[in-house]
Amino acid sequence: MSAEKLQDITLKNGSNAEIWLIRAPDLTWQPRLRAFLNNPPVADGPALHEFLLANELPGFTVCYFTMLSGSGEIMGCIFTTDGGTAGYINSTFVTREYRQLGIGRHLMDSLEHDLESRGGRVRFFTTRTGSPAVDMFTKVGYHEVWERGGRTGMEKFYGDSTWESYFGVPYDDLSIRHVAWGDWNAHRAMSWSRNDGAWHPLDGNFVGLLRDRVENRDIQWKGLFSSDGRMVGSVVVRRKDAWVENQESVAVVDVYVHPTHSSRLNDLLDDALPASGRFQTFQNAASKDLIDAFSARGFAQETSLRDDYNHHNPQAPDIRVYTRE
Repeated sequence: MSAEKLQDITLKNGSNAEIWLIRAPDLTWQPRLRAFLNNPPVADGPALHEFLLANELPGFTVCYFTMLSGSGEIMGCIFTTDGGTAGYINSTFVTREYRQLGIGRHLMDSLEHDLESRGGRVRFFTTRTGSPAVDMFTKVGYHEVWERGGRTGMEKFYGDSTWESYFGVPYDDLSIRHVAWGDWNAHRAMSWSRNDGAWHPLDGNFVGLLRDRVENRDIQWKGLFSSDGRMVGSVVVRRKDAWVENQESVAVVDVYVHPTHSSRLNDLLDDALPASGRFQTFQNAASKDLIDAFSARGFAQETSLRDDYNHHNPQAPDIRVYTRE
């Protein structure tokens, strides 16, 4: 059974409620959770949860921490996805009429305990800049990592773990393999911009990309891994991209390697990048090592997105497009 009642709760208004944990896959809860998490409507919401709640995804833990009223109505839900020791909070939603009752904090306490009990090292998420969620997450130990485009990225490390101790430990035994379901969150945590000149555009449809990769569709996704399973580098070659008009003839290359392991950047690119074809990559002008690596493989600057991407903000990075025919 994938659904379990965690505890009884008394809310701030004195009413009784229950916290339930539903771990995917769970077809019984699928219709209710899809409907609740698509309110207000989100274009891909129902399809996303239909997929997650119906499939076994090796190494990938999908949890719905759900608050039920005494009558069994869903009052709030926090949807999380975990891969190994890295967790991500995908959405937090409490029905408007039930807000300010402590539901979000109770659900947060439950999911924090769950991840820690499974050896979690880091949890992170994004939210609208200035939203009440920023204050709530700050109170339970999260801190801001970046802010851009009206969104704020926050994260929390557990125990003595830090971003550098998680991803920046020197390894002599790194190997390259295909990215799998359990690597999703480690990839996101690793590649987030941290105000150090790095920029990584692959921050959207991870589930769709992984599904394409696992089903052997037209996508190449390789990762650089330590012997204990830590992901410290990634290259994705994909044909579907919002920046590209003719998606059939151009493949977009996204790459990130932790600076500690920059000596393996060329190995990772050689393994993942096909020998022929038309490719584009979008790079921060300050990322000299990456630009040099692509230049050595025949990529030349095509244009700058300074005005398009940055909306004429002189403080934002200059993103340049490099192309190889």
